[in-house]
Amino acid sequence: MDYAAHLRGIIREFALSGGGSFLVMSEDTIFLKMLQSALNKQLGIPHLRIHFLRSIEALLGQLPLCEVKGDSPFIIMEQRFRGRLHDQYVKKIKEQAPESRVIVLTNEITRDGLALLYELGVDNTIVKPLSMNTLIEKIANAIVPPAKLGKLMDQARQLLAEGEAKAALNVTDSILSIKPDSSTGLMLRGDALRALGQPNEALLQYQQAMEMAQLFVGPVQRLAEHYAELGDTVRELHYLQKLDALSPLNYDRKIDMGKASLVLGRADVAHKYLNEAVRIAGQGDARLLGEVAAKLARTCMEHFPEACEQHLRTIVDMGGTMPTKAIAETWNRLGISLRRQGRWQDAVTEYTKAIQRAPDDENLYFNKALAETDGQFHAEAARSLSAAISINPAFGRHDPAMAARMSRIFELAGELEQARKYSAIAEELDNAEHDPND
Repeated sequence: MDYAAHLRGIIREFALSGGGSFLVMSEDTIFLKMLQSALNKQLGIPHLRIHFLRSIEALLGQLPLCEVKGDSPFIIMEQRFRGRLHDQYVKKIKEQAPESRVIVLTNEITRDGLALLYELGVDNTIVKPLSMNTLIEKIANAIVPPAKLGKLMDQARQLLAEGEAKAALNVTDSILSIKPDSSTGLMLRGDALRALGQPNEALLQYQQAMEMAQLFVGPVQRLAEHYAELGDTVRELHYLQKLDALSPLNYDRKIDMGKASLVLGRADVAHKYLNEAVRIAGQGDARLLGEVAAKLARTCMEHFPEACEQHLRTIVDMGGTMPTKAIAETWNRLGISLRRQGRWQDAVTEYTKAIQRAPDDENLYFNKALAETDGQFHAEAARSLSAAISINPAFGRHDPAMAARMSRIFELAGELEQARKYSAIAEELDNAEHDPND
């Protein structure tokens, strides 16, 4: 069998016997015609195995359907789609469907862009234009890595994902016997040792892997994680900065660097990193701004509310095209950061603005009520809370702590009937949680 026939056989077996399902997000008509010709005409893959999608939401929505049907998703997506960068969605796809294959299409790519894509988990990239033979080769190599070494690496990753660290460690012996200086092999060996509770031995493997490949982010990432787990922020930041030099377009890491800098008392440096995180996310799909806001809140809100506020304000100002739910959640986080600083009046102001944008979000009214309670404006707080309940009558009926807070807001406002009602709900929910016979 010649090489071209071998590649075609890989793709046909994947689609016809292995449940392969191609999910394609592109509006490049020339590329789409070539892809259809390759899959339908040359390889005989039926149309029902190929799905052409018009948005990232549609693509992400197909992943759970593939899981239900037992299909293996193969994603082919544009890096820049409808004028916005979508490369950060590779990570989300891999989180939702770890076994998926992802190829990213682009007309041109920089070293930094390529580094980011492989860090996020892409299996292959295609720079257009390309020939039919190159397209088939790229797809086949993403399905089956071309070398024995690649298969062993996939096996080790799979075993680690399944919690079989000892078996994965044995596979890394085989990898390193073939290629002793394999950075990926050393990194996987470190992962196995770490999972087996041997952090010092894992650290040695990561350090060796880093020395073997100056442009490979994996080992450096493991070293940053190792020192973060130890609480060694100085070394954690050192390796985060090394990662940033290798792959400077990862907004998640910019936030981690910002937090580490805040912990070390380097506020000016921290704000620079956090500004960069927001800027990078702003170049992509508008939903990414909501994800940056969520991570900012998780990492900085508790101990650094002022810093969190500054950058949440920037996101709110940039968020004109963000989905209503995402902008409401971001505004909610901004209000919470203000309340943590004791600035309840500013929080009320922000919640009022947010309600104008998202008038049907009960959480905004509830948090506005909390801020008004902070300022002892109890009648206003009760009105805000009543508005939340009118939007969602079940609000607070599933969480004893929330029901108790609602009871207290009504009590302070003198609305005693409502206060007793939600106090009873809180008590009933609390008893149900602690029922030994449940």
